[in-house]
Amino acid sequence: ATLALGCAFAGPIARAQGPHMPGSLPDDDAQAPDDAVGPPLRFEASLMAALSAPLAGNPDVVGFGFAVTYGMGWGDIPLTLGLDFMSIGSVGDAEDKLDLTLGEESVRADRLTHARMLHFEAWLRLQPAHWHVRPYLEGFVGTQLYQAKYVVRVPGQSVQSDLVTGSDWVHSYGYGAGVEVVGLLNRSGTMSLTLGVRRVHGGTAELTRPTTLAEQTFDTRLTAGTSALLFMIGVGGHYDLSEPQQQSEFLGD
Repeated sequence: ATLALGCAFAGPIARAQGPHMPGSLPDDDAQAPDDAVGPPLRFEASLMAALSAPLAGNPDVVGFGFAVTYGMGWGDIPLTLGLDFMSIGSVGDAEDKLDLTLGEESVRADRLTHARMLHFEAWLRLQPAHWHVRPYLEGFVGTQLYQAKYVVRVPGQSVQSDLVTGSDWVHSYGYGAGVEVVGLLNRSGTMSLTLGVRRVHGGTAELTRPTTLAEQTFDTRLTAGTSALLFMIGVGGHYDLSEPQQQSEFLGD
């Protein structure tokens, strides 16, 4: 009788467990799959060579240097917000004239000036987010540090001043255009070749510095505009958090 009663209860219990009862509990420590994606944030950076051509009011000569940019965007929205730093130095000396009085004699001296511009700017770029060929338009605003060093010489005489140095902060703003070609430099499509041009509207730098020439010390004044055209070429890297990790290489890593 006891055996029969046990069998009578065992049948319903087995049927209650049936195929719908899990064989084991889920593992709370299970890791997310390797291809899990993050928020749709896009990051990009570039390193470019830059050539500067002075515009009206800028007494400098052609300059050469480098530019570093960093930006970020969201999903497929065709806008990128970023920052840049540029360092561009003159490839030669700009020359202007100064009227001086040395002793009791009035002379017309030459001034040879070498300048360097340091740009610190924020930019907003209108650009397709995921095209292989990505043209863009941009606007930027920021500041520039004008750094100058010069000497004063008297023509026809072996007379030259000590080296004079100085710097001045000026504002900057402007607009630009360019294009990125993505995927030319690596198969994963995370690197790009970048071409761009900028029209910089810069403020006027003003320096007044003591200058020693022929054992006389006097003040010399330098006034220089900083507007220029910038031509840039370089490489860029892209990282998209919304892509699987194995596809979101940055700078070819």
